[in-house]
Amino acid sequence: MHKRRTVVSLLLLAMGALFLTYGLFAKSNVASSDGQGQVAPTSEMAVTQEVARGGVKRDESGEVKKTYEEGEKAPAACPT
Repeated sequence: MHKRRTVVSLLLLAMGALFLTYGLFAKSNVASSDGQGQVAPTSEMAVTQEVARGGVKRDESGEVKKTYEEGEKAPAACPT
């Protein structure tokens, strides 16, 4: 009985180590360094407020653009 418990415990331990190794190496993704994932210096709250007010829109190419120029005043309230 004691020998069987030891064998089952070692088997479960080996399976756990195998799954851990599989998760670490087989499912890992390499991060690209082409600059596409860089974060802008503005906070998430500021960007959320810009979107809610209508000051930021996504163009056809998928880039986020402001709807007003740098010298102009940003929209004051939500357009809806």
